[in-house]
Amino acid sequence: TFSGQLGWFLVINPFINLLIIIIIILKIEQDL
Repeated sequence: TFSGQLGWFLVINPFINLLIIIIIILKIEQDL
C-alpha cells in the first residue's frame, strides 16, 4: 500500500541522508 511505502521511506530516508552527508564530507576532504 502507499502508506506502507511511505512508512518504509521514512524509516530508510535518515540512513540515505547520513550516507549522502558522509559522501559529501569525503569529497570535501579530497578537495583540501
